[in-house]
Amino acid sequence: MSLVLASCCFTGCLGEEEDPPSRFSWPESEGTGCEVSSDVFLNCTEYVTGFTTPVKVLHHPVLEEIWIVDLSGHISSWDGQEKREIANLSESISTCHNEQGLLGMEFTDDFATTGMVLLSYIDTGPCRTDYAANLILAEATVINGTITGDNLNVLFEIEQPFRNHNGGSIQGLGSNEYLWGIGDGGSSKDPLENGQNRSNLFGSIVMFKHANHSIEPVLYDEDGNETFVLHYGLRNPWKFDVDGSGGLWIADVGQYCFEEVNYIENYTHTSNFGWSVTEGLHQFRASDEDCDVPLYEEENSSITLPIIEYDHNDGNCSVTGGEFVEWRNDMLNNSYVFGDFCSGLVWMTQPTADGVEHQQIADTNLFLVGFGQGLNDELLLLTWTGEIYALT
Repeated sequence: MSLVLASCCFTGCLGEEEDPPSRFSWPESEGTGCEVSSDVFLNCTEYVTGFTTPVKVLHHPVLEEIWIVDLSGHISSWDGQEKREIANLSESISTCHNEQGLLGMEFTDDFATTGMVLLSYIDTGPCRTDYAANLILAEATVINGTITGDNLNVLFEIEQPFRNHNGGSIQGLGSNEYLWGIGDGGSSKDPLENGQNRSNLFGSIVMFKHANHSIEPVLYDEDGNETFVLHYGLRNPWKFDVDGSGGLWIADVGQYCFEEVNYIENYTHTSNFGWSVTEGLHQFRASDEDCDVPLYEEENSSITLPIIEYDHNDGNCSVTGGEFVEWRNDMLNNSYVFGDFCSGLVWMTQPTADGVEHQQIADTNLFLVGFGQGLNDELLLLTWTGEIYALT
């Protein structure tokens, strides 16, 4: 693991260059078990295994089970005793690149009557480094407890300039409205300057309404034109969450120097989160040897700065969001929990009257790719190597 950590430093592992430097290498998909050291008396136990790379956990709207979304294109259900395959969409989804695959899913608000889900994935295509398959938003209907590739209905396609920085997380808001995270288009250092370009969808979180087998914008820009873009200035919003008060928490993967967590009290308040003018609380410079350029505050007064920034020391490389925990009766309740892909560190942050409080809660040996809520309100850790663990 030490070799992997050394190679990941200064790159942002879930946002590496399209042609990565020799110092970077993705970890092997081999589980190491979960060892945890913590000052808050947490234990790490195996919850369920047998996946490739689980990226999201959802509670079924009707049944007492969770659905687990895997980067490989598989969706499984787990009721605490039996794991069942819901879908194998691998023939419809590209996994040519480590950041490609089935990236997100959400049950629709009318699932109980329609059986419909929304899926976010990278379209299939040739596994060539010069071929960047499209980012797809699709709907599918669960029939007799399963989903097949034959009933995928594509709602929206985004032509990707590069294979990385796809984002892809979907978050339901109620009333058939949803958020969808989209990366800056990829490569490295935002070469197409998408982060500050509101005329396209790259580097943004978009908002849409789903109805009648289509999606439509619900927002208007400053000129009164319909738009999907709600927030912009993001590099690769790998995971985000909306809390019960309407606050939006975003884990945005950094470039060479800094990882960041963004927060706004009202998710509908359009914000510019700074990329690629800023990286964390610093001015962005396209060099891993120039990390300490201070923020030019007067020039960047319109940017919403992150509430948390951390650097790539101590084996950190890429922020992994994140789950706002509102379903426990311990110190983790009412906190946003996130971690780092390479170091396995886990933190919690809570809003306070004076800002936020930030605390490390666990030091694991896991390659973290996500978090979730278990059947009995466990805090789940999703790993690159295919296992799901519970912090209890």
